[in-house]
Amino acid sequence: MFRTMSKKISKFLEFEDRVFRAPYNYLKKIGLIDKVKEIKQRFVEIYSKDEEIPYGGNQMFFGDD
Repeated sequence: MFRTMSKKISKFLEFEDRVFRAPYNYLKKIGLIDKVKEIKQRFVEIYSKDEEIPYGGNQMFFGDD
């Protein structure tokens, strides 16, 4: 009984894996996933440059310099 149940569970998990990966695989095939990763990397690079700029205070408020 346990072997057949184990086989059924493994078949169900294989089916589930195919069903839930299908949209990701399709988007990867048309190139959308790679483009999103590229854009994300560009934003990370842009914002990492901003972190290197020291805060000099707001000149419009006294005592914030």
